[in-house]
Amino acid sequence: MQTFSYQNRKNATLFDNTNSDKTPQFEQDAENCWLYSMFNNAYYNFNWDFTLEDLINVKTKMKKDWVNIKWGNWSPTSGCYIAEYLTNKRDMNIKHFQIDFLKDPKWFINLLNKWYALEMSRFNCPMLYADAKDDWQVNQLYSPFNAKGWHSVNIIRDWKFIRELWTRWEDSDNNTFLYEPYMFGMNCKSRAISPIFTFLAPEK
Repeated sequence: MQTFSYQNRKNATLFDNTNSDKTPQFEQDAENCWLYSMFNNAYYNFNWDFTLEDLINVKTKMKKDWVNIKWGNWSPTSGCYIAEYLTNKRDMNIKHFQIDFLKDPKWFINLLNKWYALEMSRFNCPMLYADAKDDWQVNQLYSPFNAKGWHSVNIIRDWKFIRELWTRWEDSDNNTFLYEPYMFGMNCKSRAISPIFTFLAPEK
C-alpha cells in the first residue's frame, strides 16, 4: 500500500485532460463502486481503454492477498492495486494520489481546471436522489448522519458546476448530479462528502 498509495500530490505528473473521454467505462453498483470507480478514474485521466482481462487480473491479485471486493475496502485499496498493475503493464511509475479539499482547496481547483477526474466518497441516501431529481442539482446541505451508506464516484469540472460521474445503468435517474461549487464545499465541510479526494497519475 505504501509503495503505490497515499503519495505526495506535489509529485504527480499532470497534463491537460481537456479532450479525454468522460464516459464511464465500467458500470458501478453498491458492492463494487470502490473498485470500479478507480478503474473509471484511470480511464478518465489516462484515456486508456481497459478490458475485462485487466479487471480480472486486478481482482485475481487482490484475491491472492485475501482482499474481497465485497468487503468495501474503499478506494485507497483498489487505487493501490490498479496503480501497481498499470505500473507493471505500461512500464510507467503510476501512483495513487490524494488531496485534502479543506487543507488544499487551490490545488483541488487546479486539478479540476486541468479536467482531471477526482474520485470521492459521499453519503448515499434517498434524500439526495430526491433533491437532485428535479433539476439534476444537489441544492441542500447534508450531514453524514443522513447516510444510509457510502458511495464512491468520480467528479469533474463542468464549467461553473462540479459534475458527478457514475453509472448504474443507462436509463438510471441517478447517473449525473451537478453541484454548485459553494454547496459542494459546504457538504465537504459537513463531511457528507469526504474532503479526501484521490486520483491516479504518473509520479515525477
